[in-house]
Amino acid sequence: AAACKPKNPRPADRLPAICREDCGEDSYYVYEGNGCWALGVADGVGGWTSLGVDPSLFAWDLMNCCQEVSSSMDQATSAIDPERVLAEGYRRVVDEGRVEAGSSTACIVAVDKAQGIMRTTNLGDSGAIVVPPILPFHIPFRTTDLQHYFNAPYQLSVLPPAMRNDPTNIVDSPADAITEEFEGGLREGDVIVVGTDGVWDNLWEEEVRN
Repeated sequence: AAACKPKNPRPADRLPAICREDCGEDSYYVYEGNGCWALGVADGVGGWTSLGVDPSLFAWDLMNCCQEVSSSMDQATSAIDPERVLAEGYRRVVDEGRVEAGSSTACIVAVDKAQGIMRTTNLGDSGAIVVPPILPFHIPFRTTDLQHYFNAPYQLSVLPPAMRNDPTNIVDSPADAITEEFEGGLREGDVIVVGTDGVWDNLWEEEVRN
């Protein structure tokens, strides 16, 4: 299931074609194959608004490309590598040039259904947790955040030519992301929650579980 609540909702007929639905500055994708599935979230950096750039465009382009990569990878190898998904998805965003400017955080989750193996690749302050169905409450897995400093998460970017030589701009690489595996392995009843900082900055983990 997926849910979003934009701060300033836009009518469906005013959404750019690249946006599959109105998630504000955020975006997501879900891919389900025969033996594996993958999902991801991206949080468009709101600071671009002051420059006349819609922050959701880069975020949606990135997630749409990551979905395409996930599908191709599954069909070729029956497995999905979240690290490669993020790297290849970002490369497509840059090479295809649909978005002239923008940046976002990103979190990709891939699961092997048969073995219950979950791997994640996270860049920035979006992230994922595993919530088991049993008490007492505990979170056996949470992705690791990456921030340069307060309110400046790691992020992937496309910069217009005039901004590329400015050292104050944050330009990170998929290689900077942290890839992790849930060592305990997924079990029946476990719930994976993937969200942007709009979730993690406003809800305690206990509230997410409930």
